[in-house]
Amino acid sequence: MLDTSSYTIRPLPGQVHYFSTHGYTNRKNDHCLGNYWRYSLVAGKMALDNANLSQQVLETMVKMRIGVVVVRAWVI
Repeated sequence: MLDTSSYTIRPLPGQVHYFSTHGYTNRKNDHCLGNYWRYSLVAGKMALDNANLSQQVLETMVKMRIGVVVVRAWVI
């Protein structure tokens, strides 16, 4: 385990209970995804929803330039 005593910020382990992707992914894809991918997909879609972008902006934006970066690192 990584010694974090010298850092001012320490990791806080936790677990997400009762997380639902209903309305964000279909059931077939949801079954194949890991938890981190589920969280990132829902967070990205929620961010777009909360941005209150107009329909015109959503239709004209370059979708290939939009994304969510998912990083999961293990320190051994």
